[in-house]
Amino acid sequence: MPLLIEYRNNITAWAQHDKENISTGLQQHGRVRRLVLQAPSPNLRTCLVELNEHFPQLEYLSIESTTKVEASLVLPGTFRAPNLRHLAFHDIGLPEQLSLSASIPALVTLTLTYIPAPCYFHPGHLVTQLQELPFLEELSIGFAVPMPRPSTEGELLHVPIPRVTLPILKRFTFRGVVVYLENLIAQIYTPLLEQLNVTLFFQLAFTLVNLTQFIHTIERLRCLSASIHFERNRASIVTSNGESLDGGGLTISVICMSLDWQIDATTQVCGALAQVLSSIEELTLDLEEAGISFDGENAPDSTLWRELLLQFTGVRRLHIGSALTSELSDALTSDGAGLDLELLPDL
Repeated sequence: MPLLIEYRNNITAWAQHDKENISTGLQQHGRVRRLVLQAPSPNLRTCLVELNEHFPQLEYLSIESTTKVEASLVLPGTFRAPNLRHLAFHDIGLPEQLSLSASIPALVTLTLTYIPAPCYFHPGHLVTQLQELPFLEELSIGFAVPMPRPSTEGELLHVPIPRVTLPILKRFTFRGVVVYLENLIAQIYTPLLEQLNVTLFFQLAFTLVNLTQFIHTIERLRCLSASIHFERNRASIVTSNGESLDGGGLTISVICMSLDWQIDATTQVCGALAQVLSSIEELTLDLEEAGISFDGENAPDSTLWRELLLQFTGVRRLHIGSALTSELSDALTSDGAGLDLELLPDL
């Protein structure tokens, strides 16, 4: 009979009987089909050690650490699960010696979020692992902190880049720094990709040459409309091709707090992706009122808004959220004399 193990405890230490029950269940590794653990890191350490076995029936594995510790938690390198379809780790690392193709070749979804700095892996290493996963449909890679460090970013830019095809990948989510993303997507081709969700750590300048080329190769990511949302800790650009009904398309977010920086970062990203966004005809700008507040004294200069709008000169329809009505009205007018037709000539 298959064994399903699920335990969630975000605050307190495990009771002795809970620890014993989970340990007993994991020792029956030949029966475990589903394993979900969500607990503070010290509680997970023993469980991870007991995953150094062959789990022939395991199909779903999700482990989330709810607290951070100095010593990162890592899956044992001897873990084997030939029928595993879904793997999701939060603040848990994969060992360098683990071969995904040999240990978990049937993966359909791979989700690694909040990857701690000690568990950082080179994008080339990731690509090498992914090319042997023919059933992979969904990939999520997210780092807890900006990695690699600026002092080592140059190493990524001078590495030979062989390209591999992920034939049925449909959804790709990334959270990290630009240089890592640029290096990673230069090495992969995803002909059936439907959703691309990118979250970038803030930096002073954004260069997205490889991302532009990557998007151009994927028909389903073509952009006809875009929405830009300013929130408490990020700005997001969400595009649509007008066909997807399930949230498909391209989303790019930049993590930063100040609204001025959010506008500037968004302008830079849109400028870097000018070839991708050139077909945008409908644009929406909105502000999460509960997340950001400003008045006449600390409101962003209208020049910032104008520079952003200049990235969308082909827009025919413009929607402005109520929280930005006053700000955008000033940016759209020319010396108070009416709409500036040079700013958005096709509006």
